[in-house]
Amino acid sequence: MERVKNAMINTVNYTKIGQKEGEKKQVTGKLMDLTLVEDGDLCVDDFDINKKLSIEEIDKIRQNIIDTMLSSNVGLVKTAHEGLHVYYNRDGYILPSNRCVKCIVLDNIEIEIFGQMLKYKEHGGMEQKELVQN
Repeated sequence: MERVKNAMINTVNYTKIGQKEGEKKQVTGKLMDLTLVEDGDLCVDDFDINKKLSIEEIDKIRQNIIDTMLSSNVGLVKTAHEGLHVYYNRDGYILPSNRCVKCIVLDNIEIEIFGQMLKYKEHGGMEQKELVQN
C-alpha cells in the first residue's frame, strides 16, 4: 500500500471521473491514478468478461484466467461487472502507450492494459494534470 498511497483518488456519486457543477459530492469509492505511482512500474490488466454469460460461465472463465494466464505474484480484484483487474510490475517492459484499450480480444473476453509509460497523454503534448476517461 505504501507504493500507491499517494495515487489513490476519491470517486464521487458512483462515477469514475467527472462531476456536474454544483452537484453535491458524496465519496463512493476510490481509483488509482497510475500517473501518481512513484516508481512508474505498476501495470493493470483489465479483463472484461462478456456480461451476457451466466454467472457460472463467468466464474469459470475468471478462474481459467487466474489458473492459466497469471503468475502467482500479482494482485487480483474482482470488478463490479464480474471482470478481473490484475496488478503487477512491468519489470522494465515497455508498453506502446499509457493505455492499450481492447488490445486483446478473445471469445467472451476483452483485455486492456494500463501503465504509466509517459507523463504525457500524447507524445509531445502537455503533461496530463487531470484524469481523463477513455
